Amino acid sequence: MQKQRKAIGQILVELGRITPDDVERTLEEQRARGGYFGDALVRLGLLTRDELHWALAGQFEIPYVQLKPDSIDRSVAALVPAAWAREHLVLPVLRAGDAVTAVLGDVGDLEKLDEVRRFTGAASVEAALASPQTIRVLIEAVHGDDDGQPVPLERLWAEAVELRATLLGVSVRPGRVTGWYRRAEGVSSRPLGTGWAEEMEALVSPLSPLATSPVHAVRSWPAILTLPRGAWRIECHALGRGDSVEWTATLDHPVPTAVAHTALDAALRDELRAAAAAGGAVVHARADGAGDELLEAALPGLPAAVLGAGCRAIHLSDRPVAITGGLLYVLVRGELAETLERIAAFGFEALTLDVDRLGAAELEAARRAAPLVAFRARAGQSLAPDGIALRLTASGDGLAWTR
Repeated sequence: MQKQRKAIGQILVELGRITPDDVERTLEEQRARGGYFGDALVRLGLLTRDELHWALAGQFEIPYVQLKPDSIDRSVAALVPAAWAREHLVLPVLRAGDAVTAVLGDVGDLEKLDEVRRFTGAASVEAALASPQTIRVLIEAVHGDDDGQPVPLERLWAEAVELRATLLGVSVRPGRVTGWYRRAEGVSSRPLGTGWAEEMEALVSPLSPLATSPVHAVRSWPAILTLPRGAWRIECHALGRGDSVEWTATLDHPVPTAVAHTALDAALRDELRAAAAAGGAVVHARADGAGDELLEAALPGLPAAVLGAGCRAIHLSDRPVAITGGLLYVLVRGELAETLERIAAFGFEALTLDVDRLGAAELEAARRAAPLVAFRARAGQSLAPDGIALRLTASGDGLAWTR
């Protein structure tokens, strides 16, 4: 059974801080002007705002702390975006193993601890209460250099994604470059440091030359934004004229950043190996309950499941993908058949294809490029008559390829 929480008035009377008559006066003030009981105590001068927060901490049985900037763990505090911390007056201040302690300015913000856990990656988050002014001082000590000072582009965009921004942007003007993002609450902007162009090249793939070489046209293209916490599909738009450039990206959805490891039955693996050695094997890959996003991540890893981790394989896609782990990947911009003819010169052991259009000519070019070819089978695509159909299935044991 849930424990009965004492009323704040009762706590203060038991501590001798106020009298029962003070409680009655405060209740009358609350009925007359509304608000919380504690606010009425402060209005009547019976309690200071700091004393109120101390009493609320006792009511909710959480510690009340008075911290100075040099007493907190700034490395964990910096994991929470400055804009979010300022908006909610919540800040993690201590990490002990997998646990984090966060200070709140209001006991009504206890649900914000889930967000702190997401920002910090902690297994659990404990709450402590502090005065709003104390928390503001701590936030400024950790993030105070954010306002008016150049910041790394990666840091700004990581903050944007954590705050669920819908639009990212970079504005280039003579003598200044500004990074910004938009979310429901409005637009946040910061000046960017001198290395912003190099950061963009590392974070966005593909990146239009417009970012560093302005042109007069408006360009739009799909890309992948890769940050330490994951990757997202984005739709980029850029406009340049002279020495001024506007670049924006609409955030779409997260995408897999690692090749999914899959299981393959030994008999099926041997069959595919034998077919590849005998002149070529073509695999039609579909998702069966695993979902297209998992298939996108698993398809590039299929050659390793068949031929072993050391095989020489290449993955081709007609849209940007986020693949890590040393896999060779080519974004197909022109004619697929022409790209495949060029790739044939490298003698790859396996080739995977994730493209919208795959006709007979392209499939034949893929056969010439590698002895093992696997592609995502989509509606309307021509399938090889001698192809082997595999399905990616998901279960409690993970992902597996089956007939």
